[in-house]
Amino acid sequence: MKPALQSDASGARPAGSPPRLLYGDPMRVAGALAVIVFHVAAYGQDRRGAIGAAAWWVCNLASCATLWCVPIFILLSGALLLDPERSDTLGGFYRRRLGRIGIPFLFWCAFYLAYRKAVLGGSLSPSVVVRALLAGTPFYHLHFLYILIGLYLFTPMFRVFASHAGAGLLGLAAVGALAFAAADEAAGSVIGGSSVSSAFVKFIPFIGYYLAGCWLRGRRLSSRGLAAALAVAALMAVLTAVAISLPSERVGRHLMFLLGWLGPTAVVLSLCVFLVLGTAFAQYRPAGPVGRFVVERIAPATLGIYLIHPVFLHLARQMGLTGLWPISWVGIPLVSVLVFAASLGATLLIQQVPYLRRVVG
Repeated sequence: MKPALQSDASGARPAGSPPRLLYGDPMRVAGALAVIVFHVAAYGQDRRGAIGAAAWWVCNLASCATLWCVPIFILLSGALLLDPERSDTLGGFYRRRLGRIGIPFLFWCAFYLAYRKAVLGGSLSPSVVVRALLAGTPFYHLHFLYILIGLYLFTPMFRVFASHAGAGLLGLAAVGALAFAAADEAAGSVIGGSSVSSAFVKFIPFIGYYLAGCWLRGRRLSSRGLAAALAVAALMAVLTAVAISLPSERVGRHLMFLLGWLGPTAVVLSLCVFLVLGTAFAQYRPAGPVGRFVVERIAPATLGIYLIHPVFLHLARQMGLTGLWPISWVGIPLVSVLVFAASLGATLLIQQVPYLRRVVG
């Protein structure tokens, strides 16, 4: 099997025949699990002062260490969809990509708006619905679909650029776009205010990640490089955790932007993790029955896992199963695995139902 394209971040397997990326499937599974760990840990991280210092620090470090969970999907999509060897037509690309993400987008936006009303007691008035859809916030995790749709719309143009730009120019564009996005996040924390970007522009700050995925697609780290990337990733996670732990009345409140996907430390962390996972999974691919289950069943279910996991996360919290139970260093991995398994099971069941299977990609 040669290196090549496996699937995009939505879990859909393209009909074209470009090369396969050996690390694509296990990387998506790792990303889906990291998303859940991030949300489980955030429960304790948001309760600073209400829980013990040790428990808060465990949650804080776990949350900061998984800040790469969403960027990794954008990087992987760029590595897959900007491959110059892809030969699909313009119409074929839009039919496949937007068709596969469009149905989940419509279904889950409607589902979570109804969920907010029926389960969480929120309002479902026309003005609330319109504002949520225009802000890209039908539910807290659905921003990812808005980002993907925007990137997909411009992918044919990005692909032309990527196919004609050399590695140096492509890297410069990726790093430059990410630097400006990170600078914008930092400037926003200083300027203050409560401006919210609309759904139409949510993808723009993530263009740098998309291009970076293409730029870094074939790069593999040496043993020394792997150790260095791991060290830098760990340093970025620790720096983020320490920065946001500073007293809010001093400078801590101005550093909360570091918890976003585009904070400077999150950008470096995400790029390092992408290189580390790409190198590791290219060399040590899942094998045997477990490996086949990961590649053939879990990987195609990652979009569904991402979309449905807030339901099981909320249910677990209602049952008292949080990242703090029984203690944080046990509760975070325990609840994460339970929510992941429940989300996977639900997605696999949905995939067996004709027509309905399309809502999970």
